[in-house]
Amino acid sequence: PTTVNQNKARAEEIKGILEARRNGKEGNATNDPLRTKLNGCRDKFKELVKQKQALRAQFEAATKTRDAARDTVKELKAMIKFKDVDNIESEVQRLEEEISHSSLSLSEEKKVMESIRQLKNSKAVVAEYSTKMEGLAADETACKEINAAIKSLDTEINAVRKEEDGLRAQLGELRKKEEASGTDNKSLWEEKEKCREACKEAYEKIKDLRAKHDAQWQEFKAQDKLWRAQQAADKARKREEYLKEKAARDAEWAAREKEMRPAPFS
Repeated sequence: PTTVNQNKARAEEIKGILEARRNGKEGNATNDPLRTKLNGCRDKFKELVKQKQALRAQFEAATKTRDAARDTVKELKAMIKFKDVDNIESEVQRLEEEISHSSLSLSEEKKVMESIRQLKNSKAVVAEYSTKMEGLAADETACKEINAAIKSLDTEINAVRKEEDGLRAQLGELRKKEEASGTDNKSLWEEKEKCREACKEAYEKIKDLRAKHDAQWQEFKAQDKLWRAQQAADKARKREEYLKEKAARDAEWAAREKEMRPAPFS
């Protein structure tokens, strides 16, 4: 198969031949403004496609970030009974009043105290849940905005394509007239265009591959950062739970020791 460099070299070679022939003949100046406009359309098309590729990469990364946030919110939601700190405070107060005003056995009181401990510990998870919900809403908005920008670019790209098709049609008509007058170089021009289109397709594939690779790398870094942050948060949370449980056990043993201590002689 023909390589990109071979197609590019052949296109430049044909371009030189056609320019030499055009400069040596009269009556071909009409094509120049159309070709200038056509080249302008091609440049604009390339720029719009480049912008769309960048937006696609952003959209892919934003979608993955949003999906990861959804999973995190789902996991946090499954970990909590209440989704509001005020509700947790009310439940803790109710349980504490139950301990104070009810005749509970030691095992029952321990169960209620464990429920209170778990509720208090869940405050951090509830706060994190609220924060993650806000982040998820922002991620959803970002995805919608990027998608809207892509659709807007598609509209511009289609308009440029339509203009380019019109210019090609006009040039085609002019080439027919040139062919009739013996000044047409249709076969060479078509060969040159095929070479350019082949180069264009190859470059677009290269750009797509680069954009995909960059998006994957950025996603990896984002996920790695998220994972590290989650690991640190889990470690801190477990440390905090351990200290609270230890303090509760120490307090319970101290209270028992005090109750079991014999009364001093009077």
